Amino acid sequence: MSGENSWRERMGWTDIVAGIILLAALLRILKIEEFAARLDNTTLLYLCAAGTVFLLKHATTFKFGDLQIELDQIKQDVKEAKIVAGIAEDSSKVNTEPSSEMIYKSVSSSADKITPGSYLGDSWKGVFGGRSISKVSGRELTAEVLPLKESPGWYSVKLLVSTLPGFPHLKGDVRFFIHDTFKNNKPIVDSVNGAASLHIKAWGAFTVGILADDGNTKLELDLAELPTAPIEFRSK
Repeated sequence: MSGENSWRERMGWTDIVAGIILLAALLRILKIEEFAARLDNTTLLYLCAAGTVFLLKHATTFKFGDLQIELDQIKQDVKEAKIVAGIAEDSSKVNTEPSSEMIYKSVSSSADKITPGSYLGDSWKGVFGGRSISKVSGRELTAEVLPLKESPGWYSVKLLVSTLPGFPHLKGDVRFFIHDTFKNNKPIVDSVNGAASLHIKAWGAFTVGILADDGNTKLELDLAELPTAPIEFRSK
């Protein structure tokens, strides 16, 4: 039984797609009488497509003559490019001084009433209640920290405020409170489909706070205590 379960776990959508394409090719062959005619261009395309999909899922290296392609490396490069693009998209929110409109939003959302705490070098620790989940409002603050290959010593930090199952969707603005080394350490993010995210670049851990639901929801997450973050990041 365990062997059957592990086999099912290894099966992914790419295997299913490859199987469907392969089956389509075989059906074309069975429906044609002459064997020579069975291997027409369309059938060969089906077979090649099936092989390519399967290869991308399971192979790590592809060789064709003198050409060698490291598929794992390509996948990693694509993933890194997506991370860098996400950081670049949100960089204007944290690396530029807040505009007068942002300052007004800060006042209207009660962010001006939030003052730094007593922890030296970690201004927001303890200020937002110390919890990353609110079972009252149904909100959760999470983070994903990954090393940046092209920037040694720096990390991608993706912050997310989401809605817990069974609660009304998060709506309106969410204000993040991040380390004061950022030019705008209180960026505003619009919620979309019940969630709000901020993607930044940092070299070490700090405490993140958020205000949501017109200031009625306060959440806090100390990245130094995030078990999934690299230990080098947490120790800085």
